[in-house]
Amino acid sequence: MANIVVVSGRMVADPELRNISEDKTVCNFRIAVPKRFKPQEGADSDFFNAVAWNRTAEFICKYFSKGKRIELVGSLQTRNWEDHEGNRRTATEIAVSSVDFVGDKEKSESKEAAAQSGSRQAVRSSYASPPVSVAGAGYIDYEDGEDLPF
Repeated sequence: MANIVVVSGRMVADPELRNISEDKTVCNFRIAVPKRFKPQEGADSDFFNAVAWNRTAEFICKYFSKGKRIELVGSLQTRNWEDHEGNRRTATEIAVSSVDFVGDKEKSESKEAAAQSGSRQAVRSSYASPPVSVAGAGYIDYEDGEDLPF
């Protein structure tokens, strides 16, 4: 049996990193995932709670903020607890094992990258070598449309 979840959505709020102990950190956050088909009534997105630990938690807090697109890979987990009033509570959340960036970088970064890409292309074309003739090197030159011997 498998318990694997892959979700792609947007961060609902800025994630917050909490230190549990000297060597443990945790990050709880929420993502909004658009529904495949928009309902006539109600929200057009599903909202999922997620939890990440240690280095993954630090990575999320460093590189993601409210509104940023994110892809999560993890598993579903449920946990039970008792609140301050003595009521039993249950939470279902995604236990994040890996995370990835989704979509393009910010517009300003993409414009800058496009400008750099254009200059790199000009540099590449200036280093391009002219075609080398292989005549006399023991190769057989076949004309276009001629059958190859294999």
